[in-house]
Amino acid sequence: MAQPQISDPVSGTPQVPRAKLEEIFEDIRSHSVYDHEIHGCLNCGICTATCPSAHYYDYSPREIVQLLWTENLEGIYDA
Repeated sequence: MAQPQISDPVSGTPQVPRAKLEEIFEDIRSHSVYDHEIHGCLNCGICTATCPSAHYYDYSPREIVQLLWTENLEGIYDA
């Protein structure tokens, strides 16, 4: 039986257990190009300038990479 989703009382956003956030981050970090690509980013801004859907999101691609660099698990999930 599935457990009911617990939401933040103010925003109504579902709260995600820390273990699930860590699982998501480990999945991202285990990708074969993670180390190579993540350390070559944030310099030029081409990804944000050329991304046709970048303006639909609260975070630019560069901000998402910065969240990955700092291992901000909650920020990664929210992005």
